[in-house]
Amino acid sequence: MFDLIISKRGGRSRWEWRVCDLSSGKVVMAGGERSRSAARYEGARALFLLLLSSHRAAVAVRGPRG
Repeated sequence: MFDLIISKRGGRSRWEWRVCDLSSGKVVMAGGERSRSAARYEGARALFLLLLSSHRAAVAVRGPRG
């Protein structure tokens, strides 16, 4: 299970996003943007790509028919 965290960092409107693994608490992906909306977009995009790649890896291991 993963979680997206967005927080304000530094001085003039610097926003940081992190995708964390909930079971271990480790940061899987991270980045920073100038606006909150951009940080939310990039964080959601990173989370989606992470979930997509893990799904593809699971299908490749099991095979296309399960």
